[in-house]
Amino acid sequence: MAKEFLINKWRLWFRVLDVKGTGQYSREDEAQDEARYARLSHLDPEHKEEVVEALRGLMDEYYFRGKQGPIYEQEFVDMNNDDFKADKGKFEERMKKCFETGYKIFETNGDGMITKDAFQKAYFAYGHKNLELVNKLFQSYNPVDDKVPVKTIADSWVLFTTNEDSSVRDVVREALEAGL
Repeated sequence: MAKEFLINKWRLWFRVLDVKGTGQYSREDEAQDEARYARLSHLDPEHKEEVVEALRGLMDEYYFRGKQGPIYEQEFVDMNNDDFKADKGKFEERMKKCFETGYKIFETNGDGMITKDAFQKAYFAYGHKNLELVNKLFQSYNPVDDKVPVKTIADSWVLFTTNEDSSVRDVVREALEAGL
């Protein structure tokens, strides 16, 4: 079983999706987020279909986990805790794949880097509209020419979702606790 510190981080993680604060994330919420991202990113119809399909696949595998939805906060925490206590190594690999896959969707030009603009659009699409907090998180990755490697961002989320040591600096936790 995960330590309470990590369980609390999973609750914060769930709230990244549940920006309305309802305690659940539904397929309707997912569809709204996908449509908002496509609109903000000015995706052409063909690319929009690819992105939406990739986002749905990500959500199905790592969030809904085959359920039709909605998914509730405690259910989300319990699923993560079950996987974590079954095999911490596999859980970490799963999180690595989740976040590498997710952030590659938002990486628009194929260079393995996420621009500040793409980062902002991804967070805005999921209802996180506080530009100051979004930019603060982006800056914590030490961007060069307003770009950050996908791997850097993904690794920070893997740390956030798997690390039980509260003494380790965690930029994602800091951002979410600040209200992102």
